[in-house]
Amino acid sequence: MNPTELVTFNFLGLHLQEPMSIFWDGLISIISFYFYFLLKKRQFHASRSFQTFFFWMGSATFFGVIGHVFFYYLGVFGKYPSWLSTIITAYYFCISVLEVTKNAYLSNWKKGLLIKGMVLLCLSYYIKSFTYIAIDSVFSFVLIGTYFGLKFKKKTNNYYLLVGSMLIYPTIFIFGLKLTIHPLFNKDDFSHLFILISLFFYYFCTTKIKDYDV
Repeated sequence: MNPTELVTFNFLGLHLQEPMSIFWDGLISIISFYFYFLLKKRQFHASRSFQTFFFWMGSATFFGVIGHVFFYYLGVFGKYPSWLSTIITAYYFCISVLEVTKNAYLSNWKKGLLIKGMVLLCLSYYIKSFTYIAIDSVFSFVLIGTYFGLKFKKKTNNYYLLVGSMLIYPTIFIFGLKLTIHPLFNKDDFSHLFILISLFFYYFCTTKIKDYDV
């Protein structure tokens, strides 16, 4: 079997594809919503900020399941809700990071991040490609997450944010080189493994923040 071959299957008379997206996207969605509800019980401000991030991550991957599995019927337009949710997820991740590090220019960052997200989303819709969504994610999770995660670690010794963001690094090469080990473990599945692990570090970051004067 060709590793890059697209896996299709039939269920209840429906022609579906990419069954592993149900597992990986579904698992990330479940974990994200679980962390969302856990943080919802906390009163600390940083927890509420990351809570929003986890909600949108859960939404993006939920819509991702629909977009991948029902692609035969929905086409690229079926992926649009997931792309939109991914842009929102990246936005709130950046806001969460900036808030916990008490960035003095938060209001300016919010405006810039909003404009950046809208422009990249429109470009992705225009060319009907995930490319600009990926660029937005790299900027948010890799560049913003790593830079402020490093500063946060030096200030508080809380390394979870930094490690979580560094775990996103391999996904750049996986997508760039289109590393597909097996049809049931393609580049998307491979990347989702690292993303799933990173979510635990982001969650642990919020549980440790209360111990520091950030």
